[in-house]
Amino acid sequence: MKKKSRATIELECSNPYSIPVFEDFVNEIQKRFDVEKNAKNEAYSFIIQMGLMDQFRDFVRHYKGIDHHEACVGMLATQIL
Repeated sequence: MKKKSRATIELECSNPYSIPVFEDFVNEIQKRFDVEKNAKNEAYSFIIQMGLMDQFRDFVRHYKGIDHHEACVGMLATQIL
């Protein structure tokens, strides 16, 4: 049996009654997707413009299979604390 969880998010509603409709959820998902896509494209642009493709290729080969999201969160947490 799969675990169920509940999440609460704030949405901009497209109607004056502040009742979210399906389109509001789709718009929020698109907005969040675009933020992540743009951040990744900025990172790729940085890698290419700084001439780091060889280092990036080596990194990808060496760290294949790890959860990069978890690794990033862990590294950022140590820098914040």
